Amino acid sequence: MSIHGPDEPVYTIGVMARLVGVSPQTLRAWEREALISPHRTDTNNRLYSENDFHLLSRIRDLAGQGINPAGIRAILGGASTEAGPKARVTTYGESSRD
Repeated sequence: MSIHGPDEPVYTIGVMARLVGVSPQTLRAWEREALISPHRTDTNNRLYSENDFHLLSRIRDLAGQGINPAGIRAILGGASTEAGPKARVTTYGESSRD
């Protein structure tokens, strides 16, 4: 029985940092680089979901290979921008008309 869905933000920055194996400051830096956009509470605390965990693990692995933030965004296909991971990304030559 699942208590929460994979998109539900429930993990604080400290918990997520431990799960991913990086420091909270690293998560903040990745947010500044627009690699991740965590949910914010009414008191401006960051909360992360299970899906964020998978994305952050991928970012960690790519950064560990020496890939810079712009390269990580390109590899991830722009899936994690300031607009959020669920934003529709339009690539060159693709029409945004539905």
